Amino acid sequence: MEHDDDDQQHLRWNEGLPTRPDVDLLIRTWPEPKIGDVFAYESIGKLLRVDPLSNRFRTVTHAWRDRLRKDMHLNVFTRDAVEFFVATPEETAARTWGVFQHVANVGRGHGKRLQAANVHASEATRPVLEHQMRLAGALVREAKKARMNALPSTEVKEPPKISPPKKPKEGSG
Repeated sequence: MEHDDDDQQHLRWNEGLPTRPDVDLLIRTWPEPKIGDVFAYESIGKLLRVDPLSNRFRTVTHAWRDRLRKDMHLNVFTRDAVEFFVATPEETAARTWGVFQHVANVGRGHGKRLQAANVHASEATRPVLEHQMRLAGALVREAKKARMNALPSTEVKEPPKISPPKKPKEGSG
């Protein structure tokens, strides 16, 4: 699989296909993305000549988003699994509470796995597992505190539009 404008040969995925040529193609196509820009999965898939549901698409777009964050200080998120968008600082901050929730859930789950492993551990391994259980517990406690202290989203939501009930027309019913 070769791009028309690239002289580099593309290798099969199991031969270590690099993402750099494809990421460079995306950067050349959209050299200066701005906050609020939207990129449809379909257009990226056509450009890369891959299916948007493929692992290759996910790998390349992940590397592309990492490059945008590192080089241009832009956060690119997905929306409804159909498009990417360059997030505003407010949209990035609005995700904080969910990230803390995820960290707590992962720490809690791993703490339970460590407890189960501790039952069968040797005397040499038991102190390591107990130490890691204490770390997992501390992680869960700190994530809960962070969630409680996280500022609410600054994103302004439009209030619901409620209209009064319609009066029946004269002469009907």
